[in-house]
Amino acid sequence: LLALITRRPWLRLTFFQLAIWSRAEALVALVPLIWRNPKKWKGFALLASVNLVCFILGFLRENPANVGWNHPDVLAYWLTAAQAFWMYGYLALLPAEFSLYHSALQLGWHSLLALAILLATGGITWAIHKRWPWIAKGVIWFALFLAPGLLVPNAAQFHESRLYLALAGLCLLAAWCLTRLDPDRIPGSAALASTLGNPGHPVEKAIRRPRRRRVARLLPAVLLVAAFVATTHNRNSIWLSETALWEEAVQRYPTDFVPHYNLAVAYARQGENAAAESEFLMARNLNASDDLAYAGLGYCAESREHWYEALAHYESALVINPANRYATESLQRVREIITSERLTP
Repeated sequence: LLALITRRPWLRLTFFQLAIWSRAEALVALVPLIWRNPKKWKGFALLASVNLVCFILGFLRENPANVGWNHPDVLAYWLTAAQAFWMYGYLALLPAEFSLYHSALQLGWHSLLALAILLATGGITWAIHKRWPWIAKGVIWFALFLAPGLLVPNAAQFHESRLYLALAGLCLLAAWCLTRLDPDRIPGSAALASTLGNPGHPVEKAIRRPRRRRVARLLPAVLLVAAFVATTHNRNSIWLSETALWEEAVQRYPTDFVPHYNLAVAYARQGENAAAESEFLMARNLNASDDLAYAGLGYCAESREHWYEALAHYESALVINPANRYATESLQRVREIITSERLTP
């Protein structure tokens, strides 16, 4: 709200940085802050330093195993960062293709090709930054606000939430394109036509013609919006259902255990335990070291009152991860049931 009511750009950026406090994107906001107001760099640097401390502390507290220096393959993460960058661009332009889950990127020739294209794009941006500054600013903004997630190794290399702030850069590009397509932009033509005073002069015709074509100029935008509305309506049928979301993810990544596990959880929440058990089993077969899949199988066996089967699954989950709280509590509960009812295998 403060960013909206103030008329000073540096105050807007400052309030923007405070609004996304303790996020990595708040740190890169330091670049446009100092670029717009180099004399105030000390205050901005202090604000960014506090944000940096909060970001690191929050990261360490939430999941220290995902911090960069604990990543299993930092080099592969960096080499596939360019590929992730172009995936973000594709998602920004064609959000209809967005899936709730994205599998880990694999290092290959396409990763090196994406890196080469990204470097070439950076060179082109630098070459045109004086002639077309707003194009360069839009590209730089887009890359700048994606940089934290691409350069700091973490468990989720690709996540749609990181695109939200970067989209402002594409908005700059779109605004520049709209201004360039405006047929009323004929510098100096009005003054020239008034001095000529000739209705048949080509400049005079060039002034009148755009005014007659304003409706036609809006037609592409209307058609584009209509297409987006139809696409959004079709996608809503999937996003309104948790099971439909994860079913689509399973179709896209059938050999990844994560969407299978999440689909199983969605089925379990709806009481479809048979379908849930099938997906839990698939997740376990794809990743035998996933303690959550074993715990899910234990839940399904417990719902069928197969106590000893549930007991075995919970014990397997705790062998993999002794800190699994759900498996610990469920194991104790099943043991009490077996003891109290004197059940035998």
